[in-house]
Amino acid sequence: MVRSDQLSGFDRTKVLNSDGCKQEFMRTARGSPRSESTLPRSRKDRIIPVAPIDRLIRKAGAGRVSDKGAEKLASILEEVGEFIAHRAFELTEHTGRKTITDKDIELAYKQWGKPK
Repeated sequence: MVRSDQLSGFDRTKVLNSDGCKQEFMRTARGSPRSESTLPRSRKDRIIPVAPIDRLIRKAGAGRVSDKGAEKLASILEEVGEFIAHRAFELTEHTGRKTITDKDIELAYKQWGKPK
């Protein structure tokens, strides 16, 4: 559960519901109630932001893009990027260097679709 000091622009409010049980709501800076399930997703688990992916899909010709569609493409691109980065790191280690260059990335990208 998220503490109120971790949320910018949100305050926790405890209210008694009709059953007499305490229920917590988030209140935005304007004071409108908001449940925890509708809070913005944490960006901790995302490397690539969704907004640029949304623009990328629209640039490809799509008129409308769902949030889940953009998030899925972002996660796929992260997986591909991690693979290419790891392979480029292996190539760099193999040649005895510490710095990954653009040529290492290009070679790793060329090897991406091929089995090892």
